[in-house]
Amino acid sequence: MALELNEPRKVYKEFYGRNIDKMPELIEQGFSPLSMAQVMQRRLDVLGSTPEVKDAWWMNYFDTGDGIAYDRSGNIKIEYDSPTMRSLNPESKLKSGALVLADDDAFEKIQGPEFTSKDIAKYKFNESLRESDVNEHPFWMALARGDKVLLKEYAHQVFKKAKETQGYDKNMGVYLSSFREVPNMRLWLLGRLNNNGSGNGNYNVDYNDGRLVGVAPEAHGAEKIVTPSLEQVMKASLKYIAPVNAESLRKELSPLYKN
Repeated sequence: MALELNEPRKVYKEFYGRNIDKMPELIEQGFSPLSMAQVMQRRLDVLGSTPEVKDAWWMNYFDTGDGIAYDRSGNIKIEYDSPTMRSLNPESKLKSGALVLADDDAFEKIQGPEFTSKDIAKYKFNESLRESDVNEHPFWMALARGDKVLLKEYAHQVFKKAKETQGYDKNMGVYLSSFREVPNMRLWLLGRLNNNGSGNGNYNVDYNDGRLVGVAPEAHGAEKIVTPSLEQVMKASLKYIAPVNAESLRKELSPLYKN
């Protein structure tokens, strides 16, 4: 049974199956694959929605349109709305479940945030993190596209809900592939709440249980108005209220964000 990802106006569609099969279908039908940042925002947007919609977004994993590229030397690039990965198809050349890049030059030509092996050695990977670690992690910040407010509020909700429902104190690990035999790419996957809520750059694009979500073109225009998070409201309000009143306003608004 397909997931119920929509509220009354349907703008999202699940494409379940191997990414190499489903990416062409998604593109052919006129959809765009959601990015990591868009899935984070969407999860926040549905917090006040129906249980079916909320659970569909929070209790399932999602492959995204953002790509992660690996070279032979341990360097990594994140390609937003990856043009490279949108070309995935059943005939794509794969190795160890990853798209094989033509050569080292292909890696160099990829546009997006780049992390050297030295950068990567400074941070925690392949393990669950504390909330403070998530907010300072350069990969999570890159995946949130530099939106500190989005990352902070999203991480807060993940840790809050994971503690309430699973008893977890650590979540949102960043998991990388160890395959470096050839330059290669995979898609970023955002994990479900009851399984760490992790950011995964190590899943196979020919995995039978892939799950891409397409967003319809009209969503980019008609769905600009979204419910702001509490932190977004507070940030905007501080321009107009005295600092001494900020905590009172937060207490007044907090019940509206109870989930």
